Amino acid sequence: MSDSSGDEFATFDPTTPARIVTARKSAARPPPTNNRLSAGSSSKSQTVPSKRPAPTRHSNATHESIVIESSGDEVGVTGGGENDAVGTAPQTSRPTAKNRATKSSNAKGKARADAPGPSRSAPGTISGSPIELGDALSHGDQPEDPPNGRVSRAKNDSKSRSNPSLSRPSREQENLRYELESLRRQLENVTSERDKYAQQLEELFQIRQTEPEQAFEQLKVQFEARFKTQETIIDELTSQLANTKALGSTGKSAVLHFLTREAADEEKEAVQKEVARWKEVVKERDVKLAQKDKHISELENQEKLLRSDLAAEVERGRVLSSRSQAPVIRSNTAEDPRNAFVVRLYEDMTNLLVVSVKMEKSTFLGLDEPNFTCVYTHKEPSSDRPATSLNFNLRQIYDKQENWDDSKPITKEDLIKRVKFQPRDLQNEPQEFVQNLDFFQEPFVFIQDQLPVFLKTLTEKITDIVQGNTEESDDEKDQLENDVIEIDG
Repeated sequence: MSDSSGDEFATFDPTTPARIVTARKSAARPPPTNNRLSAGSSSKSQTVPSKRPAPTRHSNATHESIVIESSGDEVGVTGGGENDAVGTAPQTSRPTAKNRATKSSNAKGKARADAPGPSRSAPGTISGSPIELGDALSHGDQPEDPPNGRVSRAKNDSKSRSNPSLSRPSREQENLRYELESLRRQLENVTSERDKYAQQLEELFQIRQTEPEQAFEQLKVQFEARFKTQETIIDELTSQLANTKALGSTGKSAVLHFLTREAADEEKEAVQKEVARWKEVVKERDVKLAQKDKHISELENQEKLLRSDLAAEVERGRVLSSRSQAPVIRSNTAEDPRNAFVVRLYEDMTNLLVVSVKMEKSTFLGLDEPNFTCVYTHKEPSSDRPATSLNFNLRQIYDKQENWDDSKPITKEDLIKRVKFQPRDLQNEPQEFVQNLDFFQEPFVFIQDQLPVFLKTLTEKITDIVQGNTEESDDEKDQLENDVIEIDG
């Protein structure tokens, strides 16, 4: 301990065994008057003689342990019991009976709480915990001079022990400080361990894969590839074995044929040739399509030109017709009223009405083909039933002869005139009427020379439908079809 107060107790070693002082009777000695301040309250301490009779001294004298850690801030005072030894510095003077009585009375007073500290190992060893006198000194003045002499120290010790309320808070504070230091040390240890574990964890996170793990992954990939290859080979061999067994069951001899590199190359070359051939075919088709597109565009341009010419001619005719001209007598024209009577006569005789006619181009030599829109009407003269009509188209077409050589050039004289029958608006007619039309329900083609037969057959069929005579033998139907239809359209 440091000698801050200049006291003779500064060199006192708490581990030095205390010398046992034998109590002796001596004359009463008045306490020395001293104006120095002692450890205690800020008020002046007054010495009050104890009125209690001094206890009988036994052979073992009562000792007290005084430990002074620092004369400036803290003074350690440890009070012992009756059997505690007192560690004092060697002096020639001996304590008086009065002082011994005062010490004995203070020792037998109120018991003090034991402070935590090292336990006594042997009698005469000073034990206990230091007592802080900061609170006591904070209320009073600091001592002017350090105490010297045993009487002053004993007096101060008796005063501090006479007031146990000063030592208890000091012990509690010391205990709390000791516990606080212990908790701080534990906190430091736990913090250091936490930092160490955190560093180890970061190192583990930073290490992705070790060399053995990388080698294991590479080996795993190699074995997986080998396994897949072996599975493919096994599947191929299994399929070949199944084919061999199938051929063996049919009684045919079969030999496993493995595809060599040369055979594979030949097969690949054949496939490439086939692909090249199809590419050439596609190119030819593309060329033909391009030519057709070009021809279509030319025809469209020609159509536009013809339409423009037609519009110009119509405009020119309108202008010419607006001019006043002398009437011209025309004979044998369509506007002749006599022609109208002729047409009316044909219609009444055949019950066939030609509504309109359109000119269309033929597929051969671009010849004109008239397309007539006709209506056949049948009316019973002595019946109140409504007239029955059939709408159809008759188109005169040009067709080549049978077994004609396409390599020869064809002319108009080599073509045959035919007529194509096309029914119209059958969806507007009753279902029963449509079913009874037989082969007149569908389009067909016949030779133009058979127009009278066609008209006769159509008249009979419509008459039978109107009269309800729809049941005919199969021979009659075949005869009618053979007479009229030669080429099915």
